Parts: sequence; C-alpha cells; structure tokens
Amino acid sequence: FTGGSKMADKKAIKGVIYLIAVTSILLTILIAGNNTLLPLLAVYIGMLIVSAFIINSKDFKGNVIGLRRDNLGKSIAYAFGVAIVFYIIAKATGLSISLPFLPNSIGTQTRFFTILILAPIIETIFFQISVFAVLLTMTSRRLLSIILTSIIFSFSHLAAYISGLYDYPSVVTGLQAISSNAGSFLAAFLFSFVAMIILVQKKITNNWFTITLHFLLNLIVAVILSIIIIS
Repeated sequence: FTGGSKMADKKAIKGVIYLIAVTSILLTILIAGNNTLLPLLAVYIGMLIVSAFIINSKDFKGNVIGLRRDNLGKSIAYAFGVAIVFYIIAKATGLSISLPFLPNSIGTQTRFFTILILAPIIETIFFQISVFAVLLTMTSRRLLSIILTSIIFSFSHLAAYISGLYDYPSVVTGLQAISSNAGSFLAAFLFSFVAMIILVQKKITNNWFTITLHFLLNLIVAVILSIIIIS
C-alpha cells in the first residue's frame, strides 16, 4: 500500500466528468423546485465544483480512480456482497448506520431521491475520488490516503450534527446528542475504509463499486426504517 501508482484511465475520468455534469443539472432542477433543500444542495454543488477542478488538474489526475465500464458487472456484484456483509456485521456489533437528516417539509420522493441517488454519487465523487486523489498525490502512500480520506468522510457526517447544535435547548444536551451518535461516525469511517480497501484492488479500481455500495446501504436502512414506521 505504499507508492502512488498511476491508476487513472482517460475514459474512466471522462465518466466522472459526465456524471458531475448530469448531477449538476439535477441539482439545479431540485433547487428551482424546492427552496427548503437550498443549503444542502448548495453544499453539494460546491463539492462538485471542487471535484471538477481536482479531477481536471494535471497534478492530481494521475491518481483519480474513475468510473469504468469494462468491469461494471463485477464491481456491482462486489458491492451487493459487501453491502450485505457490512450491514450484518454493523448490526451485530452495535454500530449505527444512519441516513442524512432532511427537513420534514420536503416530499417523500425528493427525500428518497436525495438519500439514495444524490448522496451516494456526490459523496463518492468528492471523497473517494477527489479527496483521495489529492491525498495520494501528496503522500504517495495509498493506505495512509485511504485512512485520511475515511477520517475526513466521517468528520463530514459529524459536522452535520454540530451544525445543528443551536437547535438544542442547551450545549450539554447538544453534546449528548452528538456523543450518542458516535456509532454512526465510526460506521461512516469503517464504510469508507472498507470500500476503499476493496476499491484500490486491481480487479475493481472502479468507483461505480463505491457508489453502488453507498446506494445499497442507504436503501437497506431506508427500507427497514420505513417498515418500522409503518408497523
């Protein structure tokens, strides 16, 4: 896991650029139709803009793991297997896999579209593709870059709770709420770490694997929560 090998593929990088363009259009449409989601979607757009600069930069392009089509089936199959195993182990060990918080005022369809489609795509583009490429270029150590990327990924989820700290009646109550979700932060780190350890293997090196894995875990949690609510 040492050394920054050149994993980039021109077609795979183009796939990421195309996905950024399509996702940006979808975000624009959502913003026009739902002002409630404006803060979240603005953050997402910012993440895509930063990612576009990184992916197109000659300094980082050589370490970008893009979106390949030649092993798409294998990558998706791996994602299904890893998602099931990861969820079972997480539940057995008491780790909490949570979903992004969204305002109750938005529609059910928009909520699920954001959680199941936008979040996996944009977070993968920003963290597992862009942030990882920058860190690998800077450190030339793949394992270290995976760990650092996973820490940043985990702290980004922690920030979602901290940003709402003012909504709690007291700082103590807010800190208790944050600490009670420590399992979610650890689960986010482990998700990113496990996903990227598999991602960098020669038989994968395709971030469709990461996007699919993220989608499947969110889908499993969303379905289970929906069943619990209905029952």
